[in-house]
Amino acid sequence: MPPIETTALQPLAAPLWFIIFFRILGFVLHALLMNLWLVGIPLALLMNRSQDPNARRWSSRLLRQMPVFIAFGINFGIVPLLFIQYLYGRTFYSATILMAWHWLAIIALLLPAYYGIYHYAFALKKDPETIPGYTRAAGWIAALFFTIIGFFFVNALTLTAEPEMWKSLWLAHNSAGASLGTGSAVSNPEIWPRLGMMISLAFGTLAAWTLCDRSVSMSKEESCAESENAYRTWSARCARTLAGVGMAGFIACALAFTSLLAKGPSLDAPLSGIANIWIAGPVLTFLAVLFLAGRQGKAAAFLTLVIQIVSLSVFACVRLWIQSLQLESHLPLSQFTIKTDLGPMCLFLGTFVFGVLLLSWMLAIVVRNLRKRETA
Repeated sequence: MPPIETTALQPLAAPLWFIIFFRILGFVLHALLMNLWLVGIPLALLMNRSQDPNARRWSSRLLRQMPVFIAFGINFGIVPLLFIQYLYGRTFYSATILMAWHWLAIIALLLPAYYGIYHYAFALKKDPETIPGYTRAAGWIAALFFTIIGFFFVNALTLTAEPEMWKSLWLAHNSAGASLGTGSAVSNPEIWPRLGMMISLAFGTLAAWTLCDRSVSMSKEESCAESENAYRTWSARCARTLAGVGMAGFIACALAFTSLLAKGPSLDAPLSGIANIWIAGPVLTFLAVLFLAGRQGKAAAFLTLVIQIVSLSVFACVRLWIQSLQLESHLPLSQFTIKTDLGPMCLFLGTFVFGVLLLSWMLAIVVRNLRKRETA
């Protein structure tokens, strides 16, 4: 594919650092919550049928909170999606046109998945001991749909960074020169370790959530000290297992991904050190969970969450750098012209600050109610 003439594009209305910063910030906020439903929903559905009361307690907590996680996660996901469309619009739209039906199917899958989890969460509140079969089916269908949606996003972002695939996909999926929208990046081996890295990171996020939730919101029905100690021991073991699985999976997928990049023609740059930088995040999360899971204080639990956020941030930064290198010969960032427009920037920042304050107020109310429930 010939390079895109950047002089024909509209100048960027904000500095490049501004766009990249909010794209990474939006991705981290989205990924933090998206991780919980990507891996958390199927694991919670499995544990909800366990004979172990601690496993059922963990499952009920996560599933009851899941509607909020999904709502906030979807809204946070708009931010990085908007910024990637703004910065790489030509490549992003070309990629999603080639897989148009898959891309449009995200809405068709998201709505029933969203309501399926709502249905399951309300069923748990009504009677956690007797969940009807159709409610369990709704939960598993939601888990499947969310996984498919994640795959479609990885598919689209892989195609965005691989313009060399476009011609062959268009030739194989067109009618009278018009794209049928049925293309896919499944023939590109990079898509699978890339999906695996995100799933592996989700295990680390779920481990951090396990410790934070245990330290903040202890359910009032488990008021017996013996039960509390049993759950603390179980949740510590669960968090360590989740973090260990996430670390092992991420190491394998990161090494496979960088190996494929080194063999491919789309990236003409040295890749030494990328895998090590990526791997450091999940390793630090695992070590934090390993040593802090046995402690009861809130500080230790939230320290693991901070480390996981750092891990997600490092992943996002390196992934963005790789994408810019892959597209350097087609859409080099250095050739964009910038014409700062303070009006839209101030409007965006004002809305962003208002949103942060609103979310902080909402979270403060949640934490206050949880504390009241603990003392009840």
